[in-house]
Amino acid sequence: KGGGLMSSLWGGKKKDDSTDAKKGDESAVIAKDGDKDPGLIGGVWGTLVTASETAVSAAKNAADAAKAAGEFSVEQAKNAAAKGASMTTSVTSSVTAPLSGGLSGVTGSLGGLTSMVPGMNINYTGPLCKDTPLVNTSVRVATLSVWWRSHEWGERQGKIVEALKGVNADVICLQDVWAEADKDGKSQAQILAEALDYKFAFEGKKSMADGADVQCLTGCAILSRWNITASAVKPLSPSGYEDEGRCVLRAEIEGERGPIHAYSASLCTKIGASDARVAQVKEVCNFVKSAKSPPPKEGQPPPLPVLCGMFGGESVSDEVRMLTGKAPCPVKELVFVDAWDAAGEGPGDTWSTSNPFASAELLPSKRTSYVFAPPPAAGGRGHITKASLFANSLIPGMLPPSCHYGVVADIRY
Repeated sequence: KGGGLMSSLWGGKKKDDSTDAKKGDESAVIAKDGDKDPGLIGGVWGTLVTASETAVSAAKNAADAAKAAGEFSVEQAKNAAAKGASMTTSVTSSVTAPLSGGLSGVTGSLGGLTSMVPGMNINYTGPLCKDTPLVNTSVRVATLSVWWRSHEWGERQGKIVEALKGVNADVICLQDVWAEADKDGKSQAQILAEALDYKFAFEGKKSMADGADVQCLTGCAILSRWNITASAVKPLSPSGYEDEGRCVLRAEIEGERGPIHAYSASLCTKIGASDARVAQVKEVCNFVKSAKSPPPKEGQPPPLPVLCGMFGGESVSDEVRMLTGKAPCPVKELVFVDAWDAAGEGPGDTWSTSNPFASAELLPSKRTSYVFAPPPAAGGRGHITKASLFANSLIPGMLPPSCHYGVVADIRY
């Protein structure tokens, strides 16, 4: 009446409640109109799918919690994944037991389903952590173009200080920084460093007159929570375009967990000048490669290079692809990881039409400012765990700090 063995296994036949009712069987289950008996295997499959979905959800919740904390916790992810795996295994054992004996091929296939659930293989640490524990501390690095002495620069100065204090970075790379050319003149880098109680380095090669006809240098600066032991600058060639005074600044920083080489770069901003930026990226890479520093102290790793700045082009441009290994690298084996690609969410536009200064120029939104770190080394050192925008909180009636938004990233260090 029920359709035989295959019907019992695979189900699909509507339950015949009328026969059971006529027999007066009080234990009969009265099916609602349209219900079908899923059969033994159908029931097993449904239960396994539910278990697998729950395990996936457990692993996703662990990742979301770790991301919200700003630091990936291996132990947290392991615990959540193990919990999901244990639950799935338990359900699988209970529902496949009736199939044992004659249906080993079916149970083997069902067992294979659980091996595809994310989080099951939790003992693999990867080659970088095979002999070295995962680094659980980080350095926070920020970059921002402060837009020189352009529109309402005096009022914007206070906004820049607020933004930098709010981001609480250990190392800050700034572009389009001004310094009055007079020997007793003010320096924006010094003003910002004093407001944050940081050390600083500044270099500018080109002098221009501001709106009040005050001659000011334009250049790059690096602010650091820790001591800066040395600095150097490399002017970048305009490659046939107007000389904007573009350059790259290096600061050698005595970090608390090893040396850091921070680079603040400012490339040509002209639309269509990708050829100039490509040439400038080559100069930047050779400058990074040329860095010489004393041997690290015993037990310390070599300097961590972090390249930041305003690169003008979008992430798909030739100049940026050369840095990230998606196009031929200018210097062999010198490649970086884009922090936003690694750990950012959303488009990450630093030149955004949501900014009234940028929107006034009638150009589309795009990502032009970057934080780059090297590929992770032993223990995950250099691994980017978090990236976000800053200096992008817009209050009606109040000026934003700059026409650009900044980028901040946490890097294992």
